[in-house]
Amino acid sequence: MAALLTLPLAIYPMPPGGEFNYQAAMTVAFRDHLQWGSQVAWTYGPYGYLNEPAFLDFNTWVLAFAANLVAHLAFFSVLTVFLYWIKARPWQWVLVAVVLVLSFDRYTGSKFERFPVLDHEAALAATLLLYLAAEISNRKLATLLAGGAGLIIGFLFVDKGTFLLVGAGLLAVYIALALPRRRIGSIVALLGGLVAGFLVLWVLAGQSTEGIPSYFRTVFETVAGYTPAMSRPIQPRAPHPTLQLGLAIAMLATTGLSLLATLWRREWPLFRLLLLTSPLLFFLFKNSFVRVSEAHALAFWALAGVLQVLVLVRALATTETRRSAPTVLAVATVLVSVVLVAGLGPLLGGLRNVRPALAFPSNFASYQLAAALIASPDRRLSEEAQVNRALRAAYPLPPDVVDELRQGTVDVVPVDLQVVFAYDFHWDPQPALQSYQAYRPYLDHLDAQHYLGPQAPRFVLFATKTVDGRYPLFDEPEAYRVLFERYVVRQQLTNMLVLERRADAPIPPEREAGSVTGSLGQWIPVPAHGDQRLYGRVQVGYSLLGQAMVLLHQPPVLHIRIRYGGGQISPAYRFVPAVAVDGLELSGYAPDLSSVEHLAAGQFDQPIEAIQIVADSPTSAYQQAVKVTYFVQAVG
Repeated sequence: MAALLTLPLAIYPMPPGGEFNYQAAMTVAFRDHLQWGSQVAWTYGPYGYLNEPAFLDFNTWVLAFAANLVAHLAFFSVLTVFLYWIKARPWQWVLVAVVLVLSFDRYTGSKFERFPVLDHEAALAATLLLYLAAEISNRKLATLLAGGAGLIIGFLFVDKGTFLLVGAGLLAVYIALALPRRRIGSIVALLGGLVAGFLVLWVLAGQSTEGIPSYFRTVFETVAGYTPAMSRPIQPRAPHPTLQLGLAIAMLATTGLSLLATLWRREWPLFRLLLLTSPLLFFLFKNSFVRVSEAHALAFWALAGVLQVLVLVRALATTETRRSAPTVLAVATVLVSVVLVAGLGPLLGGLRNVRPALAFPSNFASYQLAAALIASPDRRLSEEAQVNRALRAAYPLPPDVVDELRQGTVDVVPVDLQVVFAYDFHWDPQPALQSYQAYRPYLDHLDAQHYLGPQAPRFVLFATKTVDGRYPLFDEPEAYRVLFERYVVRQQLTNMLVLERRADAPIPPEREAGSVTGSLGQWIPVPAHGDQRLYGRVQVGYSLLGQAMVLLHQPPVLHIRIRYGGGQISPAYRFVPAVAVDGLELSGYAPDLSSVEHLAAGQFDQPIEAIQIVADSPTSAYQQAVKVTYFVQAVG
């Protein structure tokens, strides 16, 4: 019954704007077999789009629809086996069902923050399968269960960076549990299932096996760069951010205390279950509280409640642990999680107008539309046309511009990728699909090489947009430097510049222009550069404290201010130190389309005179020295 009441959302039309820009991009990249690792370097893998059954075209949607149903049925099937194996009593079955119904899909309006989506259910199923494999005495059956978990982890490896880490964590934990007990066969089956699942899915997605090393490299770079670049310590308008974080840390602490208690008392079955749930709990904590929002927090509360109710029923099924500390802690966590998901969480986050609702019956209604699309080709075409009209209305372009752009390949920088799909342009994207996500020099360099290559897109639609209050031209310094040299502005639209690749545009050589070392909070002078472009490689390093903060939670945010045009001071922009070493554009201050157009043409109307970098508390997370190495290039 719980499985029916919590059926995943079947379909919704692809909305324009926001995060659905990259959802649309992932969908089309999968459909067109773009190669992850070389043509695409993103937070999600080839199958990442499956998490959201957003309808852009029928073929990609129906695969997402089927995958979500399969994952849902797989999770509930494995859960049923788990409860049967631990000999759960009828009231314990009811308890688990109630917690699931009260935790699943309570906020369906937040499409990108729903819990659970496909990868949540897949990870939960893999966790339970590995637990059963670790506990069951029949080694042949344990081997089969571990192999099944390996297949699911193989999917997680092509799903999303966060869940690749979850899968790797599950793998490491199971091996640590199985080796001392000499369950070598199940370890081999787990590894074999992982490799087989990954390779089969990789090839089915149209990916080349030669691209696998590049894929894992780009995943590493994206995951490693996410926390410093995208952390958001306080949710906007949240009245109790410290309480939100404190509750999450308390939930992590209860798992840690339970682990220690079961280890001390040698309650091995419960210890193994707690240890296997730890990777999913920790990495979803990082995913939810690095970039703090109540929607992210709700996903974490819900997951914590689901994991702890599994721990609770396992403890209650064992006489020795019914009144133990782990049982009490699990009860407390489940109660707090359910209350937070039921409405207290949004109140703490300042979202007083957000109201929870049960997944049923709205989830059933979406299946009516899904059935109509599957049954009627005409309805499919109508739905595709409706989505296309909505995208065009959100991104209007003059007919003459549309006609011109259809004469060559097109990319859109930095975020509005749905423009390409609205008008059926021939898309040739930079690997980091949206510029703000080129978190590290490797990713910035991939994008720069894309625009330098012989198959670079003929046209680029450029807007002065970014995220988190960043200065737009600092998102990917090397790539933007190449854009300014290899492309010329053809036209300024209301909200975009139309750039066209020059027929012959060699990149001018760089010439060093000195260096200076200052400190955080100090204004650092920018030298005069005449009619040449000036760039600065800015280095700000982490202290040991800062490195620990990056690993465990998030570092304090850095900001940069720009003094320009005879003493005017810009707003404080979010500063990402990793890519600043690629050479920031310091010729002139250009916060809007008109000033960017002038800057691209070599007109430095608002010359930059100095920069200042400041850190939020604790400033001791950073080395205090700020080194800037300047270089110049001739205007192309």
